[in-house]
Amino acid sequence: MKEIIKRTMKCVADKLVSENNNWSCFELFGFDLMVDVNKKVWLIEVNTNPCLEESSNLLKSYIPRMLDDMFKLTIDAWYKKKKEHEEPDP
Repeated sequence: MKEIIKRTMKCVADKLVSENNNWSCFELFGFDLMVDVNKKVWLIEVNTNPCLEESSNLLKSYIPRMLDDMFKLTIDAWYKKKKEHEEPDP
């Protein structure tokens, strides 16, 4: 699954380049994958606006955790990196 996602993102990497390399935003993609009877993984589609509806007990536990992890990997990491590069106050 990871390899499929990496290859998919490489295919559109030139479309994801930020203007002036200003990487101050991010986007959540929804990858729909299927596993066949032979355990081969197939990419069905990629959504730029994935559904975040908590329509089942499983999704009620997964979606908040996924969003929390996404923010830790993006916003929290960005602020940590920015803070490490700031000069200390005199």
